[in-house]
Amino acid sequence: MDTIKILSVDDEMAVEQLMKQYFRRQIRHGEYEFFFAHNGAEALDVLALHPDIEIILSDINMPEMDGLTLLAKVNEIRNPALHVIMVSAYGDMANIRQAMNNGAFDFAVKPIDMEDLSRTIEKACKQISFVHETQKEHTQLQSLKRDLTTARDIQQYILPQTSPPSPRRAADSTSMPRWTRRRTSAETSTTSSASTMSTSPSSLPTSAARVSPPRCSWLSAAPSCARRACSLPIPPDV
Repeated sequence: MDTIKILSVDDEMAVEQLMKQYFRRQIRHGEYEFFFAHNGAEALDVLALHPDIEIILSDINMPEMDGLTLLAKVNEIRNPALHVIMVSAYGDMANIRQAMNNGAFDFAVKPIDMEDLSRTIEKACKQISFVHETQKEHTQLQSLKRDLTTARDIQQYILPQTSPPSPRRAADSTSMPRWTRRRTSAETSTTSSASTMSTSPSSLPTSAARVSPPRCSWLSAAPSCARRACSLPIPPDV
């Protein structure tokens, strides 16, 4: 884990000595690095020199610039990894509540319980680590999106805009012999003409052209008297 930089803002000089003494082991091992300021204005100057500070321990009642004003200025920085822990007197709960509503991470009361403050700092460190991991994943995702966009642009530049004809279809049309293609074309034309003639209304026989049925052969071969008898009308029954 990287070194966590902590800014302690308090107008009481004893607080600086207390922090150095209690967290001396973490300071010696490089886990924590402390910076100190005595009011909000000095704190902003320290933040400008060390923008990688990620935890602020700020008193509320201070000269020049109080802790609530400092909290508002810190919110304008819009650094999600920067956590503010407010420190105030036990009876100043109204200001502590206002600080929490304005985005403070947590609070501690005076006289400061150093064990409780240590646990609060550790909790803030876990939140800071989570923010760093999220930012890292976001950066990797943005880099991946840029790479995909570049690859798509290169692919569109290399590939042809129109696809060539199918090799199989071109081979089939060129491999057919010339006389086969002529015969196939003639057969197609003949078949089309025959189909047109068979289905055309003008090709159907009319009533005037219909052939009369043949007369009976025995009647034509009979004697004339028999033919006349056959042609006489039949009398009605008496």
